[in-house]
Amino acid sequence: MKKHISILLMFTVLAVTQSASAWFHFEPILGYNIGQWEDDKVQGAGLGLRVGFNTDHMFIAADGAQATLVMEDFPDANLSEAGLTIGAKLRGFRVWYGAILRGIFTYSDEPMEATATGRGHKIGIGGELSEKLNLNLEVKVVDYNELETPTQTGIEVKQLSTAGFVSFSWVF
Repeated sequence: MKKHISILLMFTVLAVTQSASAWFHFEPILGYNIGQWEDDKVQGAGLGLRVGFNTDHMFIAADGAQATLVMEDFPDANLSEAGLTIGAKLRGFRVWYGAILRGIFTYSDEPMEATATGRGHKIGIGGELSEKLNLNLEVKVVDYNELETPTQTGIEVKQLSTAGFVSFSWVF
């Protein structure tokens, strides 16, 4: 509970401070994932951060995200993603495309434990709720092609993950 209060306090402070520079893009993200991992439903809270450059009409940023997920077949799952995002800022809303250059999906249920890695894409749209606060919706598709277990590495697989991510973000 203390961790959640600390995160909420951090986002509140960020929401009322001034931007460091007009060209610098800094965007903390707090949201919720819901989607599919093969035939298994996944959902859970996530945090993200975009850092890069922006102008009045576009932004380019490095993008990272972490999520703790719940699955029907595996009670303990974690997701982390890193990539690049480019987007357009329009009147009152923005749209973007992101390349997920490295997705890592770890899931376990005693005695089974596995880590899948892959690449993917995402598209998103966000609406301005205030000057800095946005409500966003992203759709992500990641193709996981390598699986690692405690006893084997480099196992070739074809596992697809599709997810929606509803979030609030603070753009500075």
